Amino acid sequence: TGVELPLADISVLSPFNDTAELSSYAIEPVASLISYGLIEGSGGYIYPKSEMTRAEMAKILALSMY
Repeated sequence: TGVELPLADISVLSPFNDTAELSSYAIEPVASLISYGLIEGSGGYIYPKSEMTRAEMAKILALSMY
């Protein structure tokens, strides 16, 4: 079941230089992940085509449990 969070405004993606690489279906969910502090990006990039590290996944899991 879990908690359903509302989708965030996509304007939170504007500081990132690689948002054009996001698939259309992922834009609002990624904006939500950023808005809720589950992902941060690095150096102005979110690297949407890169693999997630174990540390990044651990952070998402840990923060989503609260």
